[in-house]
Formats: sequence, structure tokens, C-alpha cells
Amino acid sequence: MRLRSPRSAIFACAVAALITVGCGEEKDEPKREGLGADVAGIKYTVFITRQINQHLASDRDFYRGPEPKPGFTYYGVFMKVCNETDGFKTPVDHFVVKDSQGNEFEPLEVEEDNVFAYRARRLSKRACIPEAGTPPATGPTGGALLLFEFPIQTLENRPLELEIEDTTPEGEHEAKAIELDL
Repeated sequence: MRLRSPRSAIFACAVAALITVGCGEEKDEPKREGLGADVAGIKYTVFITRQINQHLASDRDFYRGPEPKPGFTYYGVFMKVCNETDGFKTPVDHFVVKDSQGNEFEPLEVEEDNVFAYRARRLSKRACIPEAGTPPATGPTGGALLLFEFPIQTLENRPLELEIEDTTPEGEHEAKAIELDL
């Protein structure tokens, strides 16, 4: 039996580490609900993802539009978005949910007067969406609503991840994902 030198063992470990990491390409693991994802100086925190049933009195204010198509269901992603940097920042206004099969879903447009709806706006330092003291901030969901319509079969293609992409002030593209708890 031949013993390897410490030098060759270190080299072998380094090669294995590079292969595991993808030769230097680092991909962040998705954050879990409740943990903030920092993208371009803005912190995005999903507090809860849950089915929206317009027949329940507790859900009627979340969405008053048409019922989902047959074989589909609505899910609300409730999140808080905060500027934790100096100066003004504008959070993203485009989100995508991807399932494990690569299917992509964009949020539905909700009524203009819906106080729970997420609407990107310019944020000063320490300002958040939703604004402190408003119904979405103080309600049981604790966040602004992104409404998605998913085919029921997609719920079997877990995990579903909310993708957030933006460009930093330095012009670098930055993307993070939050795994939704469905």
C-alpha cells in the first residue's frame, strides 16, 4: 500500500472542492421564508406564502378579482421589502416563481385600490413596503401581497422559489431566491 504525501492529498482536496463548487462559480442557496435576501441594497423577506380562497371572509380583501381557472389555485406571497442602506433605493417590481421543473410564473395584477398589493416605490433609508402602521404591515400576514395563479399540479413540483433580480449601483447583476413554504 502506497502512502500519499500531504501535498498530493491537499491537491486532491482542492480539485474536489473546485468540482463541487463548479470551478469557481458560486451559487447562493435559496433563503427560507422568514430570512431576508439582500439584493442590490434592498432586503426582501417573505413572511408567509399561503393559498388565497376568495370564499373565505378572511381572504376577500386580498383579492376581489375573478376566481382561478379550473385546475388552478391562487397563492399569496406576503413579503416585507426594506431599504437598509444610506440614501434612496427603488426595489424591484418584477418577480418570478420557478418550480423544480423550470416552469415560471409571474404575479397577477390586482385591483388598483387593493391596500395589500405590493407596489414598488422609491424608499428612503429604513423605509419599507408595506409602510409601518398600514393594514398589510400590521395584519396577520405581515407583508405586501404578490398574487400568483398556479396549476394545482405545480404544487407537486416543489420546491417553488421566488426569484429576485436587480442591478447594483455599480452596474452588477445580482439575483437571489427564496424557497416558498407551500
